[in-house]
Amino acid sequence: MLLLAAVFVIVVYLFYKERRARIISWKFLVSMVIFVVLAFVIGAWNFLPLISAIMQPGGLSAANYLNTAQASAGWSTTIAALFVPSYYNGIIFHSGAPSALASLIYQDPAENVGYISYAVIALMLYAVYKYRKEMLPWAIGAVIFTWLALGPNLGLYLVYHAIPGLNIVREPGRFQLISTMFFAILAAYGTKALFERLSKHEAHKRNARMALMVLAVILIVMFVENNGTPLSKAAGQNFTTSISVPPLYRMIAGVPGNFSVLGLPTLPSGTSDFYLYPGMDTFYTSVTQKPIVGGYLGRTSNMSSELLLYNIPIVVQATSLIDNGTPIYPTPITENYTNQTLLALYNYGTSVVVVHYPPFSRNELSSLLSYLVGVFGPPIYNDSSSAAFATTNAINKALYNSFVTYPVVTDWQETSIQLNGTYQTYWVPTNPGSVIVYAPYNSSLSQSAIEANPYSQHMNATVSFTAFAEAAETLYVDEPYGNGTRTIASVGVTTIPAAYSFNVPLVSGPQGNPLFFLYKSGNNPVFLQNLSFSR
Repeated sequence: MLLLAAVFVIVVYLFYKERRARIISWKFLVSMVIFVVLAFVIGAWNFLPLISAIMQPGGLSAANYLNTAQASAGWSTTIAALFVPSYYNGIIFHSGAPSALASLIYQDPAENVGYISYAVIALMLYAVYKYRKEMLPWAIGAVIFTWLALGPNLGLYLVYHAIPGLNIVREPGRFQLISTMFFAILAAYGTKALFERLSKHEAHKRNARMALMVLAVILIVMFVENNGTPLSKAAGQNFTTSISVPPLYRMIAGVPGNFSVLGLPTLPSGTSDFYLYPGMDTFYTSVTQKPIVGGYLGRTSNMSSELLLYNIPIVVQATSLIDNGTPIYPTPITENYTNQTLLALYNYGTSVVVVHYPPFSRNELSSLLSYLVGVFGPPIYNDSSSAAFATTNAINKALYNSFVTYPVVTDWQETSIQLNGTYQTYWVPTNPGSVIVYAPYNSSLSQSAIEANPYSQHMNATVSFTAFAEAAETLYVDEPYGNGTRTIASVGVTTIPAAYSFNVPLVSGPQGNPLFFLYKSGNNPVFLQNLSFSR
């Protein structure tokens, strides 16, 4: 977006003859090269992992997830939102924004950054009135980027959406941030013109008083229009929570070292306190100064953060306890889910698991705590509302001692099929169906030998599963190879559910082995269950 803004400014300068010389010069070229280098260096931590992820098999389809006009509409600015103050403005909406108005104006109040403010609009109009020729390019830029921010609502979004590389910008509302830069330039010129007009008065003292009065009025109006603090209980009751920090988090803050904390429940549940506990845990990081697993979930409906958590069985099971009364973990993989949890906690650097008592019933809490005590041992902290468990010993005992497989959640479609009068859960691989397999080390190896060459151990693993197809089909298993993939196994699947197995070579330890399950000889879906790996 910033690059588009820079291109726009360069085109404008080339269009105006009197400004063209500033662009066509070595000085400008050097400055632009420095700008590009700095932009890449500063932003590399963010976009290089994105580029790497997109280049992986299936990465482009993942990047284009929800990349549709319909989905983008939910992340776009609306025309009304440009002129209506924020839902969170505690001065204008002192008694709380009417829900009907909120639903009409804001598709997502937390995402609304479109409000321009009438003080800024007045200053921009005055700037255009006083400096028509000079302000024209900035006004055009403001209109274009605001138009883009409207997304599918007014259609210009479809222009860049058709350009490969740009079409993965899934939140058009962010273009409003660039519009704000143009608004600021126009408003600054408007302020300049206003004070130039005031300075024409003859009396100097009167000039100063008038200028200060006008400045005070502008600042007061801007404060009123852009206030984001709810100033009454009614205004804040829908999106603020009175909260105090439990002693547990003061204790965690005093523990040295760099580690993360997992709070349960972490995934949103079907209760009325939908995101309460993920939000509370996010707040507690300001005290502990420790990251939390899935902490970005404190922002409503963050699907990208939720997907990271669905491969941690205890996270899914805890939420299932609240919603269903049973610790269900839906997955095509059959294995030791405790070890899957422990490896995930190891990869996230998690040293503490915290359980919040209130969301669970007495029986649910008893079941969860009994399981955690069996895995981690007695809690290191316990009070009337929470308990905390240390994970390090349990992780060290289980690490790479068994097969642990993480399915890519979006690549497997769960379906319920009636067979012989009973319903069974099967999984259909799509895009293809991807898994990451961590193979155990040879038990005869010493710890020092493993640490010396953690990636040098190989084994032949047996892959087993139950499957059937709507018509006779071949199921292929691929692995990454060069810039693409290669097939390492193929299985003929019939229309009758049956057990299948084959052998594949895997690397032991922390490297992980990506495997892709797909059916490419026809259009008949293959249904799998009980996918497992063994020595």
